[in-house]
Amino acid sequence: MIVVVRRNKKIKVIKFLSFVILIGIFSGYYFYINKESVQENNTNINKKIQTQEKKKYNKIVEKNILNEVEKIVDLIGQKYVHDIKIIEENIVVFCLLETNTDALKVRYGSTVLIENTIDEIIVMIDIKDLFRSN
Repeated sequence: MIVVVRRNKKIKVIKFLSFVILIGIFSGYYFYINKESVQENNTNINKKIQTQEKKKYNKIVEKNILNEVEKIVDLIGQKYVHDIKIIEENIVVFCLLETNTDALKVRYGSTVLIENTIDEIIVMIDIKDLFRSN
């Protein structure tokens, strides 16, 4: 007995097309993920650049604030300054009672707030107003 098996050519075509479609799906997925990772890398690079710029800006601002504090101490006299603090957006200087604050009034005008207490003199200068006027 002889058995003849016929192969259908449609099955070969269907297998070939399904293989091509499968390769197309994988390649599309690969290119999509690749594009997504490139965008993610770009956003990470942009964030790093922004943080570096913020650090540079913060250093410049800190340097300017320190320069202004040095000028304040020079105007008052270092032996009269008891303590210096930066509270929120204000430079607060605690001075002895015998301190002459006229030089601060002349230099900073209305941006300086001078308060005499029982124990000390408190001088407060707003940082924003200070840099807006410069």
